[in-house]
Amino acid sequence: MEIARALSAPFRDDDWPEKLVIAALLLLLPLIGPLLVLGWALHYAREVAEQRDRVLPHWQNWSEHLTLGLLGAVATVVWFLPTLAVLALSALTLFPALLGDDRARIISLAISLAGLFCLALPLAMLTTILLPVPLGRLATTNQLSKALSVVGALHEARQVLPSLLVTWIVLLLHSLGQAVLFSIASQFALFLCLPGIAASVILATGLQAHQYLVMAHLTGQIRYRLEPHREPTAGEA
Repeated sequence: MEIARALSAPFRDDDWPEKLVIAALLLLLPLIGPLLVLGWALHYAREVAEQRDRVLPHWQNWSEHLTLGLLGAVATVVWFLPTLAVLALSALTLFPALLGDDRARIISLAISLAGLFCLALPLAMLTTILLPVPLGRLATTNQLSKALSVVGALHEARQVLPSLLVTWIVLLLHSLGQAVLFSIASQFALFLCLPGIAASVILATGLQAHQYLVMAHLTGQIRYRLEPHREPTAGEA
């Protein structure tokens, strides 16, 4: 995995400031903004899979970005359904604690915590590690069915498991770096009042937008490892 290239590739585009600022501003919009940025990032993942990572996708085909982002969100939610189901069951086990005696409260709380820490968290971690495979399948085919094919995705995940682990670690470290930088920026923002607060917010969403692109680049690299001789998508050549 080319980690350094994944981190720096977005800045190879001469128009990266404009495109990244647009993405950062879109992330301020509820729901539709993140969907647009996700679709934009998945288009970039397709470019990376086709060995064309020097130019970020243009902010022109808004409907295509939104459609792909919506499909990506649906695929993500579906893959996290087992985790959500375990969380729901863990929450349901707390109801006896509201009605029973102290012993019932202790038992229901123990069952709920066991479900949370022994099932939900490992499932969430595993799903997060595997997610680049279904998202990569979606990015290169535009077919939701490919992203939801559990058998196909797991078969491919076995082939690139080390790359998936590297991707997960890189994105985790990126998130930690975001938190540290935002914490530092927010301290200075207090002295600059409104302009400083606005700048710190844009910095935070800009870092998030960069994380989308890093995720997309690493996803594209994984897709290229799985399909090194893949033909460019129609209309993208």
